Amino acid sequence: MKNKFYKITFCVYILFLFGFSGINRFNFVSANSTDLPPPRYGHAMVFDSNNNQTILFGGYNEDISLDELSTTWIFSSVNLSWTEIDSEQAPDTRFDHSMVYNSNSGKTLLFGGISTQIISRVNDTWEFDPNTNNWTELHPSSAPSPRSGHAMYFDKNFNEVILQGGSEYNEVYGDTWIYNCSANTWHQVFPITQPGLKYGHSSVYDEEQQVGVFYGGRFGNGLQVDETWFFNRSSLNWVRQHPPLSPIRRYFTSMVYNPYLAEIMMFGGDYEQNPLRAVDDTWIFDTSSVLWSTIYPEVKPIPRAHHSMVFDTYLNKALLFGGVGEDYSQVFGDIWFYDFITMNWSEDFSSSTANTSLWILFVSLGGILVLVNKIKNRKIRKEKHMH
Repeated sequence: MKNKFYKITFCVYILFLFGFSGINRFNFVSANSTDLPPPRYGHAMVFDSNNNQTILFGGYNEDISLDELSTTWIFSSVNLSWTEIDSEQAPDTRFDHSMVYNSNSGKTLLFGGISTQIISRVNDTWEFDPNTNNWTELHPSSAPSPRSGHAMYFDKNFNEVILQGGSEYNEVYGDTWIYNCSANTWHQVFPITQPGLKYGHSSVYDEEQQVGVFYGGRFGNGLQVDETWFFNRSSLNWVRQHPPLSPIRRYFTSMVYNPYLAEIMMFGGDYEQNPLRAVDDTWIFDTSSVLWSTIYPEVKPIPRAHHSMVFDTYLNKALLFGGVGEDYSQVFGDIWFYDFITMNWSEDFSSSTANTSLWILFVSLGGILVLVNKIKNRKIRKEKHMH
């Protein structure tokens, strides 16, 4: 009965794919604005699901003035265009900081980074309100020490932000901190086992498994890491995972979590053993089975590291912006979309509109078709992994 149900829903998917893509009943505005964020790396982005927009702040480019990097940028998923926001007050221009989106409050939290105005690591905590487009410094009574290259994620169930690691000059940290969004307080926790002293690692929160997933980074001794770790907020435990296959070790990569398919996608990063440093591989991680599998898209972004990505729930795609490649000699200002259904990258704004129309239609059907594709994609990836 189950197999019959899945076959029927898959047939419905095919009918919509060929029927509605030709009709194009939904009208979206293609991106034709020349107003784009300047090229940069080490910036941070979050996806604001309340307003269907991506929020970008910070980054570095030695060929661009600090003034050009000091503003906040917003990418609208609805009309596919960038808007520059000039807030009344904002954090110092910085890079290698971390930002997370608080889905409970609809606000964005920023911590730390390297301030390019005072040329030093900082440990300030800021909040961005998309309703006013203003930043507010929060001044908690205590905070982690100044650092950059730390990893953070937001846990909706606890209304907290989890932070691990980071570096300050020659000092590399392995500590774990929790920020309570309601009380505006940071406090350190001391699990028996921890991932070690590292920076440049990436993290996301897996809503289905309710764990933070951390990958990669660089130890204080300079050794790059290919480790996968889970953090359980309920038990305050770190557990290292041992998947049969792992991506090549790297740092300053980027990962996103797709809540519809309950899987994680990772792209690129800095692999120091590569003469050009940056890599261009795409990986999928299934938290429930602890399996990494590599994807071979026909088109993909140029190798890069220090880029930033978000999962856009409106477009049902991962969005990538910027980064640096070719041994830090080329800084990017391009935007790319990763389609989890076709498992391909696209640099063309307009190519996202047809699939977005279908996605909105699918969501209105209660997510049945998403379930079918999730099962299908996982089966394909596991078969690839076995071979």
